[in-house]
Amino acid sequence: MLHRIVEDQASHTPTRTITDTQEEYDFIESLIEESKPAIPDTNHHYLIRTQFRYPLPVLPKYAARFRPPHFHRNVFYGSFERLTSFYEAAYHWLRERIHVKGLSITPEPRTHFTVEFDDPKATNICKHRDISKIMDRKDYTRSHEFILENPHVSSIIYPSCRDPKNGNCAAVFDLMTLEERLDSTEPLYFTYDTNTKTCTISGPQVDSPMVIPWGLVA
Repeated sequence: MLHRIVEDQASHTPTRTITDTQEEYDFIESLIEESKPAIPDTNHHYLIRTQFRYPLPVLPKYAARFRPPHFHRNVFYGSFERLTSFYEAAYHWLRERIHVKGLSITPEPRTHFTVEFDDPKATNICKHRDISKIMDRKDYTRSHEFILENPHVSSIIYPSCRDPKNGNCAAVFDLMTLEERLDSTEPLYFTYDTNTKTCTISGPQVDSPMVIPWGLVA
């Protein structure tokens, strides 16, 4: 099972705040959807298959650890542990805000979901001889080299470099290794404190708010 945290589309999107009715919102959203690249024609839930819709080859500005510039495949990232997904999401969320001054501390909604994952052909690199370089926190050079050396892998299992306990994550290139339906969903709220440069994660199913400082995941 993989855990992933995404933006809460329904409540966070600006479109909803400028429309008077749900019907108007649905209409405008349908127009926006038509302008985007097509989603794979499968029965997978939107939050699963949308990761495979982005234009290829990958533009340099959209490169990621296992998604090098000009690569020919999209990827779904997930964590095997709920807590690991918190650290992973906090890093990317903080990175967008850390250099911006005067941000509101209003909690922003997010959705945590789980999906079953099964890939007998998954490539586990946790004990790879170059794992420290592949998982360098800031330099993606070796991770890009690795995926270009192995362009046809269906998925990669690797240790998180954001989670202090290095919980395992997966980079999934084959949509069909993921179940069609979400296993569970959970509402979360991310709050940024500009003074302490921290992300506080809270929610109905979070026992106590989790505070993640930028220095811990950067």
